[in-house]
Amino acid sequence: MRAMIGEHSTDARVRRWQALTLLMFAIGAMMSAVRAVDVDVGWLLTLGEKMLDGQRPYIDVFEANPPMSILLYLPAVALGRIAHIAPEDLVNVLVLLASGVSLGLSGKIVSRAIGDRETLWKLAAGGAFVLTVLPTGVFTEREHIAVIAILPFLALSIARGEGAKLGVWLSALAGIGCGVAMAIKPHFALAAGPPVLLAAVRLRSPRPIFAVEIWAASLVVGLYALLLVVAFPAFLAFLPVIHDVYLPVRRPLAMLLLELPPAPAWLGLGVLSAWTSRERPGGAWAAGALFAASAGGAAAYLIQGKGWPYHTYPMLALGLLALIAAGVLGERRTAKSRKLEPIAIARLVIALGVVAGTMRWFTEKGDYHALNAPVAAIEAHPRLLSISPDIALGHPLVRELHGRWVGSVCSQWISAGVLTLELRGGLSAARRARLDGMMAFDRRLLAADIRRGQPDIILIEQQYYDWAGWAKVDPALAAALDAYAPVETVQGVTIWARKNRART
Repeated sequence: MRAMIGEHSTDARVRRWQALTLLMFAIGAMMSAVRAVDVDVGWLLTLGEKMLDGQRPYIDVFEANPPMSILLYLPAVALGRIAHIAPEDLVNVLVLLASGVSLGLSGKIVSRAIGDRETLWKLAAGGAFVLTVLPTGVFTEREHIAVIAILPFLALSIARGEGAKLGVWLSALAGIGCGVAMAIKPHFALAAGPPVLLAAVRLRSPRPIFAVEIWAASLVVGLYALLLVVAFPAFLAFLPVIHDVYLPVRRPLAMLLLELPPAPAWLGLGVLSAWTSRERPGGAWAAGALFAASAGGAAAYLIQGKGWPYHTYPMLALGLLALIAAGVLGERRTAKSRKLEPIAIARLVIALGVVAGTMRWFTEKGDYHALNAPVAAIEAHPRLLSISPDIALGHPLVRELHGRWVGSVCSQWISAGVLTLELRGGLSAARRARLDGMMAFDRRLLAADIRRGQPDIILIEQQYYDWAGWAKVDPALAAALDAYAPVETVQGVTIWARKNRART
């Protein structure tokens, strides 16, 4: 009888954690439905549409990231055209589905080391929060998708460290996900590698380093490299521009570590994870492996050096997963002590503060929605261009107005990079000449886009730099702009419209 009562009580608790997991997905779905499409995602969807219309990446349109950034969102664009559904809506749905698949596969893998259903569903609820609710403003960004893809691989490394027996197909699927993450950005090798090495040390065997999932991930990366060479040779030709004007523009290391919120938040998660693992040692291995992956994410954040919120999602998401693992798995193996309750409450309050701050940080981005109404008043569905270094100025505005982006680039990131590097000084004459040539290329692109695309509206940023003056330095670009006149200035942005437009 006691066994039956205990089993019924356990089943009830499992159902509660299952319900909480579903609730996390429901909240994530509602959040994704009401938020504006992410700045970068909006541009990459537009790039996908241009690609399906026959324009060639790195020849007709130019992007600062490798082709995987475009290919990642291409299915949503293609399916959207077939089903007559907005691709931004499809991206949200596909990412939510991918989150469910990732958690399901991760749970299947971890169950080989943990047989307790209640514990598995606690981990699932925590994982659902991290993948669907925590991202807020970086939901569907490449880093968000990469964490979804790599999670089963990290679960596999943890299970291997526990000595679990894992099948070939589970291992291969987890490896494919890791390969996709590394194809999105090679930096994700820094998150994948440490847990594998720790598992090898823990087992005192090199087997985890040569396991099926490693070969599967390597195969995906190799096939992607082959695709780059065969299908996107223009990207390789465009690499010098990316190398010379995009990669070197980065924030100072002191700012990344001390002035921006993510580094202190990440350290806080590390301290909380270590603190919890010390009191509840049952979760120490899983927490340590996940935090090692999180440290790889932190290294990637510093290497990229941009300080953008979405770059910090892997380090913070994996750090929070480490804390969740420490608490849940430690609770499974360690008896509760009433003496620790005040400490546990304090730890929970600190953790909630870190999570709230992290979610707020993920919403930090340029917001130019104040332009929507004035632009729409001039032209309801405009052909649009911007002259600005900020991608957020034109995206997602053009998509929200159901307009058409007639530019070859998302912004003047090429010229902005040149201007930043020249302002810093220390350039050789040869490098300065090369950079000036790249800025001239940017101006030629813009002039050609205006002549060919005949935009109804050109948005010119004037708040921090005279981009109108920058444009008029070039005679061809100045001539193209002669057909336009400023109408209104909103939020430091001047709206230029065609002089011969029909009056409304």
